[in-house]
Amino acid sequence: MAEFKQLYFGVKNRFFNNALTRLSKLESNLQTAMSKKIITQDEFEEIINLRKSIRNILILTKCMSNNSKCKVS
Repeated sequence: MAEFKQLYFGVKNRFFNNALTRLSKLESNLQTAMSKKIITQDEFEEIINLRKSIRNILILTKCMSNNSKCKVS
């Protein structure tokens, strides 16, 4: 059972870390799309606000699952 908890914790952390990494990459991809006029400035800002909300939820969820204190900006 202890081994399972260690493996589960590692997989759970990997999920959160991968999600946060991909959210970071999203902004640069959006900037590229905006420069190619695929999306507008308003769409860019709306998606960035959604990205920030998703990131905050991920961070809060990770903190709650680890029972630790975290700051969300």
